[in-house]
Amino acid sequence: MRLRYKIEITQPMQPIVSTDVVCPHCGETFNLEVDTSQSEQDLIEDCSICCRPINLTIRCRPGEIVALAFSQ
Repeated sequence: MRLRYKIEITQPMQPIVSTDVVCPHCGETFNLEVDTSQSEQDLIEDCSICCRPINLTIRCRPGEIVALAFSQ
C-alpha cells in the first residue's frame, strides 16, 4: 500500500503590519508599524513630521489592520 500526502507550504503570518497615517494637524502622511497580535489598541503616536501627538484607535486581526481612527 502506498500512501500519498499533500503538503502545503504557506508563508508565515507577519504580526507587524505597516500602514500610512495622515496627520490631522499638518496633513502629511507618515508610516506606522502596527503589531496586529492585539485585537484592539489605543495609543498616542507623535507625527514624524510635525511632532504633535495623535490619539489612535486601531482594530486588528492577526496580520491585518481592520480599522484605524484618530482624534486630536
